[in-house]
Amino acid sequence: MILRNLCIIGLSAIALSACGGDSSETAAPADAAATTAALTLDGEGLRAPSGLIAFGAPAAEAIAAATAALGSEPTTTPNPDCPTGATDDYAWGNRLALITRDGAFIGWHSSESGPTTSSGIHTGSAKTDAFEVVPSNFEQTQISVDGVSGFLNADNATVGVLYSGDTCIAG
Repeated sequence: MILRNLCIIGLSAIALSACGGDSSETAAPADAAATTAALTLDGEGLRAPSGLIAFGAPAAEAIAAATAALGSEPTTTPNPDCPTGATDDYAWGNRLALITRDGAFIGWHSSESGPTTSSGIHTGSAKTDAFEVVPSNFEQTQISVDGVSGFLNADNATVGVLYSGDTCIAG
């Protein structure tokens, strides 16, 4: 539905070329490189070409930067069950989700290769010595890298998710 709407209003050549069939939101390898340059995952928010979009900034600013970097409109989902209070979640597939509350950007998470941290770490990256293992109550190994939190996949060798801010993860 979102891609169909993008086609109708003609937001971008990328959206127009995606109208032919599959509506899945997967980034081609060339798109991942462009995303890396345009948007960086940060422990204090997101880094866009215009600078840091810190947690607490207007949600519209973070959503606009992510939309520009990822080349498509997000899917919006209300989340009334977040333990810290109801949120609205804006997701570009699993590449990036922005968490907002009362019009403010409060967190993000990524569980599919997309934007990277300042040193180029993204979901799917191989475990490196740069990761700090963080004690947690979760089954998977919790890590910290470049001021960003995350978890390794069950293989304990690759990054499964990266996140920062209020993401409704209990623990």
